[in-house]
Amino acid sequence: MSNDADLSVPPAEDRLVIGIGQDGRGDDVAGREAVRRLAARHVAPCVLSDGEPGRLLELFARAPRIWVVDAVRSGAPPGTLHRYEGPGLPLNRGPGPASTHGLSLGDAIDIALALDRQPARLVVHGIEAGPVTLGEGLSSAVARAVPRLVARLRDELAAAGDALAARGAGPRA
Repeated sequence: MSNDADLSVPPAEDRLVIGIGQDGRGDDVAGREAVRRLAARHVAPCVLSDGEPGRLLELFARAPRIWVVDAVRSGAPPGTLHRYEGPGLPLNRGPGPASTHGLSLGDAIDIALALDRQPARLVVHGIEAGPVTLGEGLSSAVARAVPRLVARLRDELAAAGDALAARGAGPRA
């Protein structure tokens, strides 16, 4: 059963924000929670995903500019914010402690590259996860970091929209 849900889908947008994670899995829900809060501000179309690579490929095809928000594990303190963009994203590949989704976001991006299905622009915002215990909510460190991440996303998406408007390009028809 898919754990994906559209939060807002304005017509003919040129960008999409994807929040990845699993509800009820502790800090793994951080990406979804940040995107839920962002969607309430109506900044950009937003969708929630369970991170399954096939569904991510479908989402990548929905817009030329994609922002992904997910919990990550790099060894930094819980709540640390990360941002990655461009080729060679330093994301973990393969199942294991770096991903709670089986295959990782890095694997999904590798598959998109191999199939020539990567969006023109892909930005990944990560929030360092602490515990991902079944049945738990966000840890206090991650809960405190989510509003900072939402503010960063809001500002970045607004700037990206302003840059597009300045070039005379509007949303895709």
